[in-house]
Parts: sequence; C-alpha cells; structure tokens
Amino acid sequence: MAKLDQLSRSVAQASAMLDQAAKGGWRIFSADLEIDTITPAGEAAAGMMIVFSQRERRLISQRAKGAIAIKKAQGMRLGRPSVLPHDVVNGIVHARHSGQSVSTIARNLTTANVPTASGVPIWHASTVRAVLFKPRCNEHG
Repeated sequence: MAKLDQLSRSVAQASAMLDQAAKGGWRIFSADLEIDTITPAGEAAAGMMIVFSQRERRLISQRAKGAIAIKKAQGMRLGRPSVLPHDVVNGIVHARHSGQSVSTIARNLTTANVPTASGVPIWHASTVRAVLFKPRCNEHG
C-alpha cells in the first residue's frame, strides 16, 4: 500500500487487519515509510503509525466540529443555499397552509413542470417536506 495511515479509520480495525495478515502469512508493506509488517520492528512501527493516524483524524474532526459550532453560534446558515425561487417556496408554503397534502403539492408541481432545486421537474412528497422544513432565513433565489 502507498500510505500506511490510510489502511483503516481506527486502531481496532487496523489491528484486526494486521492480525489477519500475520495469520494468513502475507505482509503489509508501506511504500511511504518503508514499513514491512513481517518484522517485529515493522509491526511495532505500523502499530504506532496507525495510533497516530487515528489521533490525527480525531483532531481534524474535533477542529471541524468546533468551527461549525462557532459558525452556527454566529447565526451563519450552513449547507447548500436554496436555488428555488421565492415564489415556488412561497407557493408550497401557501398550498400546505391551505390544507393541501405534500403528495398533492408534489403532484401539482410535477404537472406544472416546475423544476426542483436540483433541476429535475419531478417532485416527491419528501422533496416538498424538505422545502417546508428548511429554514428560510438568508435564502437566495
């Protein structure tokens, strides 16, 4: 393999793979660090590399979650912005408030050939529900 740190996402899974390799009589060789798991030194080095790789992935995840939490606390809306025109969104909301089911709204939008946010002119009840439950602040379109 080219990089040992990409063997798996966890120490437990990587250890199981290294054990399976040892029991099966095959070796894992890392080209980036020249680690060969057939030797005791190589096995130890691989284990340490895997431990630190998992640690790094967790630190990256922790930093990303922290940055997202800060952005949310600042009121920033995350995710892909809406590309549906306001009149389509307002029409869906109005139709629902006037008692139409999400299935009926979806069928009417499909019949009217109104494209969804992804550009497909076929609406499903779940697509209408997503529009209804999506926060509408800071929306574009």
